Order: sequence, then C-alpha cells, then structure tokens
Amino acid sequence: MELKNGFLLIAVGFCFLIGYSYAEAEVNVCNKHFYIDEHGYRHCDEIDGVAVDDYLSQSFENYQVGHNICFIDFNGPYFDKANPKMVCKPQDGLTKKDGAALYANSLFAQLKESPELEYFFLTYAAAMDDPQANFNLGMVHYNGFFNQPVNKELAFQFMMTSAIEGYPKAMHNIGEMKLVGEGTEKDLMTSFQWYKKAAQFGLVGSQFMVGKMYEMGWGTEQSNQQAFDSYLKAAIQHDGEAMVRMASLINKDKTLGYDSADSIILLYLAKHADNHDALLTFSEFVEQGIIDNHDIVNMDAWLKSTCGYENLGGCVADLQSNQIVRF
Repeated sequence: MELKNGFLLIAVGFCFLIGYSYAEAEVNVCNKHFYIDEHGYRHCDEIDGVAVDDYLSQSFENYQVGHNICFIDFNGPYFDKANPKMVCKPQDGLTKKDGAALYANSLFAQLKESPELEYFFLTYAAAMDDPQANFNLGMVHYNGFFNQPVNKELAFQFMMTSAIEGYPKAMHNIGEMKLVGEGTEKDLMTSFQWYKKAAQFGLVGSQFMVGKMYEMGWGTEQSNQQAFDSYLKAAIQHDGEAMVRMASLINKDKTLGYDSADSIILLYLAKHADNHDALLTFSEFVEQGIIDNHDIVNMDAWLKSTCGYENLGGCVADLQSNQIVRF
C-alpha cells in the first residue's frame, strides 16, 4: 500500500529539469535577486539585496518572512542550464503556475541532497495548490520526515487537498486512511468511493482494493462478480495477489462461469508473479496429487508459447474470452 511503502518522492529526474531548450541570457542581468511583476517586467529586488551566485543556499538561508521567494523557473525565458538565474517574487505575488516551478525546485533540491531546501520549496508549492507537492507533504507528515512530527490529521488534510486536485495516488491514500480511520474518522463508503476514483487512473493497488471491498461488502453491496472484474484489471497488470483472489472466487462461486482448471492456472501464474501464497498453495496441490508433473509440463509449454514470463497479464486476459488452454 502507498502509505506503507515509505517515502518515495516522484523523481522526475535531472533530465526533465534541464531538458528544456533555453534562451540566451539577457545582458543586463541584475546582480541581486530579481522578480517578475504582473506585466512581465523584471526588477532587481532591493529588499534583501543578495547576489545571485548560489540559489541552493540563497533561497533558503537568506529567506525572511515578507521577502521575495527565489526559485529557478525551468520553463522561463531566463533559464540557462550552464548558468541558471533565479526568479524572485513577493510571497503574495506567487501564482498557481509558480507552484509547478517550486515543486520542480524541490526535486532539484532533493537531487542536491538538501532536505531543508526541499521541504521549503514543497511547502510553498503546496500553498500554490500543486497536487504533487500536497501529496508529498502528506507523506512527510504521515511518516515524520524532514524532522517534522508525525501528524496523521495534518497528513490527511494535505492528501485530501491533493486528491481533490486530481492526483490519483492521493486518492488511493485517502481511501486507505478512511478504511482504517487514520487521521480521520473511519468511513467505509467514502473509502470505497476514493478507491474507485483512483482505480479509474489504472492504479493497481486501487483496483485490487475495489475488488476486495466488493468481495467483503465493505462500503458497498457485496458482489463476487464485481470483485472478480476489478481483480481482473489488477491481475492483467501483473498483480499476483489479485490472481490468487480470482482463483479463490472461482472455487467458491461457480456462477462466475469459470472452473477449477482456470483456478489452478491463475495460481500457476500468480506463482510466477512471485506471490508467496500462490507458491505455497501450488506446492500443496502437487504434494496432494491434484497437479502432477505432466500438468506442469503442459502449463509451462502453454505459458512459453502464449504469453511468456514478462507478460503474465496477457495470459490472465485470456480468461475474458475463455481461451485458456486446458491442461
């Protein structure tokens, strides 16, 4: 699950940050911080008067409340990757567009291993409603990074803001926090709805959780068919646990239209997806004589000729058209 996987910021990568073409630097460059006014004109900043030599230290160490916030606009006309210049704007002059630039600066600070500066930029990017920044700040306060105390309630607020802004991973985490009541009241119906929203963006974990909630009847009417269909979407994306749940549903609900051969093949595929439960169950079937060596040879040959180990989801998709070759 997203919240339990630790703090993995989305590394857009240094190539993204420096990959844009850039204009030739203007001749009359300010020796001090500068900012762009509402008409697009550049002005030297006389508030702090710090020379533009090392933005990584200037932007944070020389910042004072009420002074201009300095950052590199990687899409701006003054971006020179050989000699990057800063844009400085008054705090109340920042816009939503600046939020994306501030978030990009937080990634740059991460690459430079400057956690204080990274947190600084994340905070201002989130204030400008950047969805990824709000998501990352949610993770910060959920896990207690950047020397911040763990605060699940605050984490939920940042996650909700990001989810409302349309960020799928935040939607998934809202579903998870609502499911167990972390940082917010437990609400299975709301949890289910947020998982469904995230699943529409193709998140495997969300698709699996929608299936599980249908199967268990959590926050929605119980439906093995709906559960199977949602597990199928996750399984096609190589989710071994979803394959195991599909096999289980087939064995207990014959109205789904599949048989024990389909169930065994799903366990076989889940085993190759490195699912521990599938590996144990498949081994037990071999020991009990439910599956013999001849069956395994046939399944191995079918897998090799039909899908291959790198495309297990393609094998699972055959269930939809009932084209799985029986062993």
